[in-house]
Amino acid sequence: MADILIHSDIIDLLYKRIQAQELSVRESRQLEEWGARSPEHARLITDLGNDVFLMQAIRERYQLKKESGWEKIQHELRQDGMQEAPVRPIFFFRKKWFRYAAAVLLFATGIYLWGKRNPATDTSTPQMVVTDLAPGSEGAVLTLADGTEVVLDSLGNGVIANQSGAVVVLRNGQLNYDPAAEATGSIVYNIMRTPKGRQFSVTLPDGTRVWLNAASSLKYPTSFSGNERRVELTGEGYFEVAPDKSKPFFVKAGNQAEVQVLGTKFNVNAYHDEPGTNTTLLEGHVRVNNLETGTLAVLQPGQQARIAGQKISVSNEPDLEKVMAWKNGLFNFEGADLKETMRQLERWYDIEVVYEGTIPDVHFFGKMSRKVNLSTVLTALKGFGLQCRLTAEGKLMVSP
Repeated sequence: MADILIHSDIIDLLYKRIQAQELSVRESRQLEEWGARSPEHARLITDLGNDVFLMQAIRERYQLKKESGWEKIQHELRQDGMQEAPVRPIFFFRKKWFRYAAAVLLFATGIYLWGKRNPATDTSTPQMVVTDLAPGSEGAVLTLADGTEVVLDSLGNGVIANQSGAVVVLRNGQLNYDPAAEATGSIVYNIMRTPKGRQFSVTLPDGTRVWLNAASSLKYPTSFSGNERRVELTGEGYFEVAPDKSKPFFVKAGNQAEVQVLGTKFNVNAYHDEPGTNTTLLEGHVRVNNLETGTLAVLQPGQQARIAGQKISVSNEPDLEKVMAWKNGLFNFEGADLKETMRQLERWYDIEVVYEGTIPDVHFFGKMSRKVNLSTVLTALKGFGLQCRLTAEGKLMVSP
């Protein structure tokens, strides 16, 4: 099976051909040259002129679920005698609605858009020269009650500290608070912070487990006393709260939201550079409070509450795979525009993105492993007409 990456210009021309619009002499020549590159290209051009084929393609595309779509790809790889592949980048590109529609048709016809090209045959854009960066990894910085900072990814298993009412232990890459005795005196707090390019998890004194995404922090008491449990989150975290009806659990997410639970699983995205705060419920029940207005929303499993300014809205069908992709070791770019995509890359590769010129209206679709080097991602972006240049200062210069 040949790897085929289709540039936006070709998508435009194919769309015009689909709509029976007249092509200029230059456009016709460009499409003919592209069709001559391989039998697959020529077959696609021919098929797209068949109305019956198009209707069947559209029907199949909208009946194809995400999971079954990947299974179909894997099945065809096995049929071709190839080994089953790990998660690869599969992107769809659009600048306007018609490009998205064209990409839908291209997917339905069996053209899989991989985030790579064959440099021996690609002469349409110059090669990028970048200094490669490794992906992020497990790690965090723990700030103890007295202000002492401990870099967790540089330590092995063992006791890190004794805090009021708890022994802080590092076990197999996870921070644990083992209750040692009843807390005495005033409540003391610890802060676990993940810099850019790091993620980590912690088990709190009550047994609640929290996973932190890159560029996030969690502030929590070293023991939960009284009749409630409260923590503060910035960035993004996934929570599995230990049930305790006598002590409800509260998560203050930035300055926008407060989430109240009894025992449940949910994800909170509260990055300051995102347009809103999202709370997505996987199991149990939560109540989300807009701290600015006091407006409440009670979520059922599979729902998402979004707070943007004074408005709070509830989505009944959020993309749970996209929400949980970071915890599962994936980038999920379903419907993401260029800026949203770049914000994810900034956090995971510890870079600063600088835009040169007009920011193109690009949307990406698909997913890839977060374990790949930055150069792999940049190669995929290059295929969509984006030029990326990494400076020695860690700035990623992006231009159309």
